[in-house]
Amino acid sequence: MQETAIKDRINIPLHHRASRLAIAYWQVLAFLVGFVVVLVLVADRYLLPAFRAAHVADPTARKHLAAISALVLVVVLFALLAILLLVLRPGRLFFPRKASPRTRTRYEDAWSESGRRMATPPEEPDEP
Repeated sequence: MQETAIKDRINIPLHHRASRLAIAYWQVLAFLVGFVVVLVLVADRYLLPAFRAAHVADPTARKHLAAISALVLVVVLFALLAILLLVLRPGRLFFPRKASPRTRTRYEDAWSESGRRMATPPEEPDEP
């Protein structure tokens, strides 16, 4: 089973392999752009205001800010990891799809087939 999967990968034309590789590069590039957008949004909307508020906060408020910042960090990192796994699809490397069983092509001899299909002409009576 694994041998046929390897042969199938080898027999893929070069332009199909190149297009699959290009699709993978675009997916990774889209993920990285999305990562940068999420990072900028989280930094702008939450982290910078939290740093400004930490300077004037008492010790209890600082602990609350630290706990909430850690929670935001965990949620963002978990979401980014989940999206990365969806983009890269590592399961396709470990669990390839099962290929349908191959059928062997029967090659007929053309001359014997034509002889079998040909209608024999009727016999003509002998004239002396």
